[in-house]
Amino acid sequence: MLDRVEVVLQMAWAPSTAETYGTGLATFHWFCDQADIAEEDRAPASQELLEVFASALAGVYSPSTISNYLARIRAWHIIHSLDLNAHKPTMDALLKAAIIMSPLTLNEPNDHPSA
Repeated sequence: MLDRVEVVLQMAWAPSTAETYGTGLATFHWFCDQADIAEEDRAPASQELLEVFASALAGVYSPSTISNYLARIRAWHIIHSLDLNAHKPTMDALLKAAIIMSPLTLNEPNDHPSA
């Protein structure tokens, strides 16, 4: 029966979103593998693990990609009925910092005069 619940819950996300989310979850597991995070410490993911993961991506990935990856981790927890210990204000601050650190963001003043 629980398998049916998981299948139905997965329908809450569009197929294109699920594809992007798949990449996010794979990236999270790759990160955890590289950092020697034990399987049992990945789910439910702790606030500290989410912070370290988001921080590692900041300045490397676009802020929207980081946000999507974190959303996938959240969705996975929902589908598997696990509590996600994410402190929203902290995660929002990390995403804001990722915008500032983004290689796509120019942090220099505009030196070009207006036409």
